[in-house]
Amino acid sequence: MHVNRVLDCNSTMSHAFPLNGFLGLTWIVNWLAAMLPSPDQPFQSVRRHLLQLKMASLQEASKVIVQYIALRRDLLSVKNWPLGALIAQACHASTAAIFGHHQNPIVEEYLKNLDQMHKVVVEVPDEAELKSLALKLQDINIEHKLWVEQPENYPTCLATRPYDKMDIQKHFKKYKLFK
Repeated sequence: MHVNRVLDCNSTMSHAFPLNGFLGLTWIVNWLAAMLPSPDQPFQSVRRHLLQLKMASLQEASKVIVQYIALRRDLLSVKNWPLGALIAQACHASTAAIFGHHQNPIVEEYLKNLDQMHKVVVEVPDEAELKSLALKLQDINIEHKLWVEQPENYPTCLATRPYDKMDIQKHFKKYKLFK
């Protein structure tokens, strides 16, 4: 009877499970019940299946697609740009990077699930560092857009096209999140 109540709660509880959409709560409860060891079945079988489930979860997590945006901090703190203008620069760069590579299969996948987009906005201290980052990314064939605001002709922001998180995050580890 208790198991039936848990199964009936699937629709209200499945959103709390980290793999919702991939595995429903009903399936997990039934799977765990089937995996409980009988007197002739050791606990190692349960551990093995749980490890396989964890590995599947890690593989799904490694397929996260993310877009990185690097924004100049000095435009806000030294040049006193309004915050809205700085946010607009990030929007311009992001849109341009996506549009410029919209036929890339990873970008197409990123755009299929608009409600699950991932972006990471980091700060670079100044124009020199932004240009240095752009050159580094160019040297290692990371596709990106360096946004240059006109008519000022200021490089303000850089956005990568969306990439698999595991492929891109290492190039941005040294930068802090923009706050």
